[in-house]
Amino acid sequence: MHLRFWQQVLDELLGPAWGRFAYTLIGNQSRGHRLTDMIQSGLPDAPLTEYPERTQGIGYYDTAAFKIMAKSEADELEIGDGGFVGWTAELISDAKERCLISCVAPKRSPA
Repeated sequence: MHLRFWQQVLDELLGPAWGRFAYTLIGNQSRGHRLTDMIQSGLPDAPLTEYPERTQGIGYYDTAAFKIMAKSEADELEIGDGGFVGWTAELISDAKERCLISCVAPKRSPA
């Protein structure tokens, strides 16, 4: 649902060929692959590509992270970032708690 929201917003603001989600799996790869399968089944038309070389935010994000990359006239521009964080599990003392956060920087938009 989280990525579906961003896809709908970006489709409306930048057009259906706006760019892509670049995801990185962190830590437990089998859990990450299950997550990827779930995203691809829920968003079969989502522009989703793997970004294994990502280093930014690893440690803050756990399990998986993603960047929102928008097409510009010359190349691509990173306009958003997100991922799963563990601080909510610590906050409420529940190791099963999962929280996915993200943001988009409107001033970085190619439009």
